[in-house]
Amino acid sequence: MPRALNEQAQIIGRRFLLRTALNHERFLALGFGPSYPTLDWFASLTSMTHVPHVLGEFDGIAVIEFDPRIGPGGY
Repeated sequence: MPRALNEQAQIIGRRFLLRTALNHERFLALGFGPSYPTLDWFASLTSMTHVPHVLGEFDGIAVIEFDPRIGPGGY
């Protein structure tokens, strides 16, 4: 994804989220300082479909794991 939270990043993020939500996929997101607003937006965007877990910050790079939420059907 682009570093800045712009229209292009939002289109890419929404497209990616749709695929991962439909397939109940787990994924990781990484970003460094200037990308933190984009990571925050993505965590907000996925709040209904995924649970974010901050795994840590390593040399200024944040690593977030997104686990799919369990839906009414058990998946």
